[in-house]
Amino acid sequence: QLVVWRQRHIMDVGTLAQEIEVPQRWYEAVVAGLAAKLCVEIAEASPDMIPILDAKAAERRASAQVARDDHK
Repeated sequence: QLVVWRQRHIMDVGTLAQEIEVPQRWYEAVVAGLAAKLCVEIAEASPDMIPILDAKAAERRASAQVARDDHK
């Protein structure tokens, strides 16, 4: 019997012209999290959107976590 544990680091996106390398189930969580963070940083964004985007990001993270746990 051979048991192998492999760990690989996710690649850096570099110039941001490339796609980010994450498992597909985490993609929506990453996008939602970035939207929430950008809403805080961009002056033109409505501050009323921050709690909505934070909630959406938390929902997507929870969904990705459940999907990850289902794969174990």
